[in-house]
Amino acid sequence: MGYFDRELFLVFGKAPFFDLGYILGLKKTIFLSLAIISFSLSAQESTISLSGTVTDYENRPLEGVSITLKGTLEGAQTDKRGFYEIDVKVADTLVFSHVGMHTKQIAIEDHIDRLNVQLFINVQELDEVQVKKRRVKTQKDLLAEYPTNKNLIKTSRGILDKDRTSFSMRIVDGDQILPTGNDFLTSLRSHFPNMVVHRDTTPPRVYLWNPGSINNESPPPAAIFDVDGIIYEQTPTWLIPSEIDRIAVMKRNGAFKYGPQGAGGVIIINTKEKTRIDELDVERVYNNRGLVDSLTKESNKPTRYTPKKFDFIEKYEEAKSRQKAWTIFNEDKENHLDSPVYFFETSRYFLKRWQDETNAIAILEMAKQSFADNVAVRKAIAYFLEEMGQYGLALQHYLDILKLRSSAAQSNRDVANAQNEVGDYTKALLRYARYEKAIVLFDSIAFDPFGADLLISVETNNILRQRRKELDISENQINKELEVATTRVLLEWNLDDFEFEIQLTDPEDLFVLWNNYDKSTPEMEMAQKKGYSSKQFFLDDSLEGDWKLNLNYRYEENKVPAVLKVTTFLDYGLPTQKSESKVFRLYDLQSSFHLATIDTSGKKISF
Repeated sequence: MGYFDRELFLVFGKAPFFDLGYILGLKKTIFLSLAIISFSLSAQESTISLSGTVTDYENRPLEGVSITLKGTLEGAQTDKRGFYEIDVKVADTLVFSHVGMHTKQIAIEDHIDRLNVQLFINVQELDEVQVKKRRVKTQKDLLAEYPTNKNLIKTSRGILDKDRTSFSMRIVDGDQILPTGNDFLTSLRSHFPNMVVHRDTTPPRVYLWNPGSINNESPPPAAIFDVDGIIYEQTPTWLIPSEIDRIAVMKRNGAFKYGPQGAGGVIIINTKEKTRIDELDVERVYNNRGLVDSLTKESNKPTRYTPKKFDFIEKYEEAKSRQKAWTIFNEDKENHLDSPVYFFETSRYFLKRWQDETNAIAILEMAKQSFADNVAVRKAIAYFLEEMGQYGLALQHYLDILKLRSSAAQSNRDVANAQNEVGDYTKALLRYARYEKAIVLFDSIAFDPFGADLLISVETNNILRQRRKELDISENQINKELEVATTRVLLEWNLDDFEFEIQLTDPEDLFVLWNNYDKSTPEMEMAQKKGYSSKQFFLDDSLEGDWKLNLNYRYEENKVPAVLKVTTFLDYGLPTQKSESKVFRLYDLQSSFHLATIDTSGKKISF
C-alpha cells in the first residue's frame, strides 16, 4: 500500500461521496465515482417586489417605459422619475420597451429587490437592401417563427433552435403525446426509452437515465421541469396531453443553463394556451434590426476599474530609483503598521513601477507579520501572491487560514486548490476528501455536491480529468455531469460582509443578475453556513462572442478593504486549459464598474 492509499485509509472508514480509488486499498489508483445525489433546493416560487429606475444613455429618467413579464400581459409603467415597481418570481424575464429605444430583456436569476435599467437609442436603417442581409435571428424573430418551426422550443432562458444548439436536444410535438396511462409521462416515456419514472412518491420523480445501478443513499438528481418559462422541481402531473404544444428533453451540456438545479436534466414543456397568448403580440415580418450610432455605442461602455490613489504614494512617485523608493518605505512604514492598505499599495507600487517582485513580496510578508490572525488580510495577501504566480507562498497563507477557520468549506477548498496549483494534486484530492468526511462525521449539514458544495465537486472532477493518465483512471470514471461548459468564471472575496451584485451579459445582450447578500435562497443560506466566499459561473458554449462581467458592490466601513479575485478559465477541463486572474482592490465603500470581457470566440480575456 503506497503513501496515498495509506493516507486515504486513515481518513476514511468507508467510501464517501468521493470514492477515491477503492480507499480500503483494493486498488492503488485513484478514481472518483462522484455518484450523483439528489439536488434538494426548494423551488423558487416566492413573489419578489422588484423596483428600480429606467434611464436613457445620458442617465435621464424615462417616463412611460413599459415593463412586462415576458409571455404575459402583466406589467407596469415608469413614472416621471423613471421609477417602476412590479411583482416577479425567480426565473421570470422582464421586458423593458419604449418608443425609439432598444427593447431590453432581463432574466431574474436570483432574489433581488432593486434593478436599475438603461435603455439606448434605436436607430432604424431603412435601406431595403440591408433588410435582406443575412443576420443572426433575434428572440422576436424566433417567437414569430415558433408556430411553423417545429425545431424551436421556448424556455425560461430564451427560445432555443434545436438545429443551432451545441448540445443534443430532442423535441416531440404535442400531437404525439397521447392520453394514455396515469399522466403525460406514460406517453412521453415511449419517445425516450432511457427515461425512468419512479411512482413511489407523489408526484412521481423522473430520471433521464436509469438510476438503478446507484445505491439508494446517493440517488442521482431527478429532472426538473420548465413549463412556459416557470421552473418546477416537482413533476407537473396536472398537465393533460391535449394542453401540450411540444416537449423537449435537455440532458448533459444543455442543462447547465439551469445551473446545479439542472444537474438531472430538464424537461421543457410549451403549452398551447401560452402559444396562443404569444401569437397575439407577434407581427410575422422580417423586421430590420436597428443600428446603434457611434454616440450610443460609446455611452453603452460601462465604467472601467480604476484603482484608488492614496496620498502616501505621492512621495514614492518622486523617487528617481528603486533604491530611493525602498529607502522611503523603510523610513515611512512604522507610521502605517496598522494599515493593510498601506502594505497592499506599496507592494503594488514596487511591482508595477519597478517590476520589483522581490520587494513587493517582502512588503506582503511584513503585512503577514502585522496581521497574522486576520483572515481577511491573509486572504487578500494570498490573492496578490497568486496573481504574481507565487502559488507556493500563497499556499502557506491558506494553510495558516485553515488553522484559524478549520471548519469553513472555503478554507479547505483554498488549501486544496493551492496544492493543486503547485502540482501536488494527490494532497489536493486528499484535502477535498477529508473535508467531505469531516462534514459527514461532525456537521449536521450534509455534503451537497450539486448544491452548496458544487465548487468542490467541479474542481475535484477537473483534477481527475487533467490527471487521468497519471492516476490511471478510465474515461467512464470521470463525472460528465460536472463538465457543463469550457469557459468558467470564478469569483473569490476576502470579507465576510462584502455585499455585491454581478451582471453577466451574453453576446446577444441578454443578462442575468446574481448577488451574494440575499440569504433567503437555499443556495446562499447553505453557502453562508458552510463558510463559502466564492462563486463560479459557466458560460454557454453555444453563444460565441463577448461576455461582459460587471460589478456593483457595497460594504460597511472597515479597516480591512474588500479585495475581489476574478479568475477566468478557457478550455476548462481540456488539455489546453488555461486561466488568467486579476485582483481588484475595492477601497471605496460603494461603487460599480466593468470587471472583464471574455471573448469566447477568439479565446481572449480583457480586464
